[in-house]
Order: sequence, then structure tokens, then C-alpha cells
Amino acid sequence: MSRGALRLGAFDCPGLELVRSGLRWLREDGYFCRAREPAAYCNIAIIGSDAFGPERSDLQVALAPARSGRLFHGQSVAHGGVLDRLPRERWNPDTAWAFLEETQEDSGVLDGETQLTFYAGRRFSDIAEDRSGLLTGWHDRVRAWTGNPGSATLLGAGTCEMEAILRGDDGSFAAMLAHRTSDVQIVVSSGEPLVPSSAVLAGGLSRSAADVASIRADIASTFGVDGPTPTGNDWIFIGALIHGLEQSPLTDQYQHFGRSGLGVAEPASAVCLSLTTEMPPTARHKRLGYALTIHGYRLAAVPPAVRFWLQHHFDFLTRTIEEIARDYAALAAGSRQLFMVNCVSTSRMDNVRSYQQLDVATLRMLSSVRAKELNLMLHDLERSSGIAIIDADAMAADMGMLVNFPDGVHASGALVGEMRAELARQLAAYGIPGFSK
Repeated sequence: MSRGALRLGAFDCPGLELVRSGLRWLREDGYFCRAREPAAYCNIAIIGSDAFGPERSDLQVALAPARSGRLFHGQSVAHGGVLDRLPRERWNPDTAWAFLEETQEDSGVLDGETQLTFYAGRRFSDIAEDRSGLLTGWHDRVRAWTGNPGSATLLGAGTCEMEAILRGDDGSFAAMLAHRTSDVQIVVSSGEPLVPSSAVLAGGLSRSAADVASIRADIASTFGVDGPTPTGNDWIFIGALIHGLEQSPLTDQYQHFGRSGLGVAEPASAVCLSLTTEMPPTARHKRLGYALTIHGYRLAAVPPAVRFWLQHHFDFLTRTIEEIARDYAALAAGSRQLFMVNCVSTSRMDNVRSYQQLDVATLRMLSSVRAKELNLMLHDLERSSGIAIIDADAMAADMGMLVNFPDGVHASGALVGEMRAELARQLAAYGIPGFSK
């Protein structure tokens, strides 16, 4: 056995100063830690730069040993209380944050003492602050990256299973990052209350600054003018809605920080979306024509002033399969490779024995029929537009619906793990940097 110190290590950032909070431990003292498994994290700030803009209040870094071994906590690196949440302490490269006891078999797995994973969250509002844990808070976008600036980016946008696939059960991205073969960035976008359907994403791609200004002006002149007087809850919903309409996750660029300093990453070249985003209701603004897709359960619970505004200024519609296919084909064009998680189209609660006696209007109301039509459309797009499919439908059927898809909406951890592994395999098969074979 040999025990060595794991030191924070240096950054090459002349003219800038890095400060950190005290450490918060993810693994207990004496825990056998695998190589690259995050063991502690802290909040950080970069003094002397205006980098990261709306993300600068929620910058964090996780620390991991580069080799496997039994990990023992360093002394005086965690202080407790608010001191472990606010970055106030200078980053000292020589600080021994932990000690690693290795067996000879585990030595030399990776070069270097400490592996770093960086995190950033972009808040819906500056006052939406929650520093209680790793990437906690109300964010419209969270991301994790390893290594130095310039890593390839995988963007995920969809319903709840997308966050489960990419962030994992603990929200740390570690389960997805475990599949990487080199440095990579993973981003999860959440425009709540907007659902990132093909209509919403396509609208965001084509929307100009003037269009955004028109939407703001229209809402300012129509919301709360007639009907119920808006409450604080109404205004929060509308504010989040405007915030989502202002964003276009497919064109986002990303500021990076690593051992070699600051840099910028281009928009994501690999994008993973959920076909289930086409299941919730879609509304189109009567005058300006922009689309909103909002979960049915959210629409059922919207406060009165929002409900009145939606009812009087939008038409609710069911988009045709052809319209959806057209938008996905447009989203797949250009330099990005699209990966799609399809719909689980069978439910244990589906007891229709024959569809022949149902008319067209009734068929359109059945979610299982809609899901099957969407899945068939996606297979056509796979051939014509090069979209890659993560076949959640087949996985759920193989693994068993009762245990792994019990409510017909949400997947079990085991099923999510299979989706994650298949996504990693597809990323490698398509030659996406960071996941290549």
C-alpha cells in the first residue's frame, strides 16, 4: 500500500485569480473511490474577468482522484456553514484536499493527481438562488464539462427522462460522463414551462431579436389587461415563459474554464431530443404565430390570469405528423447530429382490443396511437435525414412494462440506464468526439 496526497493543482490563467468555497464531500472518509469518481466539490469564482455572465453565481467544480484507491479527507479544506457555499478562499495549487491509498494493481490508471469536472447553471432569474447542493437552483440550462476549453458538446432537451439520462440519479452527470473516452461537455436545457417540442425549437432557431421584442411588447400590452387581476404566481409563470421564448438552445455558445484558462465552445454538434415532447398540447399565438408547447398537467394548474390570457390569445391545436416531421428534418440539417429518444407506445393500461370500430376523431385522442404514429415517422426520418434513434419503446417492451414503465409516463432507473448506454453507443457509432470508439 502507498498513500499519496491529492493536490488541487494549478491553472494557467495570467491576470486572473481563482477563489473557492470550502469543500463539500460526496464520499465518506475511507471510501474506496474509483478513478475519476467525484469525491468532493466546491463553488468557485474567477476574479478579474466578466466571463460566464448569468452563470457566474453558480460555477462549481468537482474533484476526483485520477487513480482508484481508498480516499481519506484532507484537513481544514471543509469549513461548514456558509463558508462551504460562497467562494472566498484563494485556490492554492498545493493544497492537499485528500489522500489516496492505492494498491499496486490500481496504480497508474491515469496520469495526474486530480481530475476536475466543472459545472455551470444559468438561472431563470438572479434571485432564484439555491446553493444547497451540486447544481441546485432554478436553472434553464445546466452543464458539466471535463478538461480544457474546446471540448465537444452534447446537448439534451426534452421531457423529464432526458434529464434522468444525462444528469443521472444524483444530478452530477457522472453516469453519462463515465461513458466518455476523452474530454466532453454535456448540457441539459429546460425552458419550463415551455416543452422543447419541434415547433418550439424550430421557432427559437428562426426567431430574430425583433421577433423577441414583438413578443415582449404584445405580452406587455395584453396580459392582465382584461380578465382576472394577475397575482405574483401569474407573473412568475409569464416571466418564465418569456425567458424560454428568448432562448435558442441549439445556437447557444458556451464559455469554458479549465487548467489552461478561459475559452469558448461552439454550439452543440450532437443534440439529443425526446419525441415525447410532441405529446403535450401545442398552442399558436393568433396574431404573431409563435408556438407554445406546455404539459397538460401544467395547463390544468395555471393561475387564473394566465389561463384567461392563453384562452383569448392562442389557438390550441394538434399538429399533424407531417408538420412535426418537417420541423425535425430542419432541426437535423446543418452541422448537428440529431439523436432522438422515441415514445414508449405501449401501456399496460391500454385495453383496446380492436381499433376498427373507432372513428378517426377518437383514434386521434388515444395517446398510444399517437405515439406509434410518431415512432413510425421517426423511422422514416432516420432513413431520409440521418436522425439516430434511441429505441426506448423496444427497451421498455424487452425489460417489462409493469416494473420499468409502471405509470405509462416515467421510466425506472434500470430503463433510464439502458437508454443512457444506448445513447453512448450511438454517439460512438456516429463518431462524436469524446465518445468515439
